[in-house]
This record gives sequence, C-alpha cells and structure tokens, in this order.
Amino acid sequence: MKYIAIFQIKGNQKLLHKCLLQEQDKKERFELEIRKKPKMLEIVMHANDHIALKAITNSMSKMLELFE
Repeated sequence: MKYIAIFQIKGNQKLLHKCLLQEQDKKERFELEIRKKPKMLEIVMHANDHIALKAITNSMSKMLELFE
C-alpha cells in the first residue's frame, strides 16, 4: 500500500523553504518533496508502509517545531 501525507504551511515561506530544501530526499521506503506555492509551502511525504510514513511525518513535525 502507498501512503501520502501533505503538510501545508503559511507564513515565512522563504526562510522555511531554504531550511527544508536540504531535507528533500528519495529513499527506498519514502520520498520527501518540498513545493513552494504562491501563499504556502507544501511538504509532500510519500511512503511505502505505515512505519516509514510515521517516521517521516514525525521527522518533519520536529523540524517545524524547531523552526517555530
């Protein structure tokens, strides 16, 4: 089964995009994509299983917590 989770962030997109761009990655079990939109930033997480999804969403959540 494939899973997709999307975080949409409004606010200081320019700085956050710069910080998260280095985290963009593709591995065997997950893919992380950072998209810059006109009024928001999207963090798109694709995972092959629920454990990989939990790991990547927790990781991004911690990154956003640190940024905030």
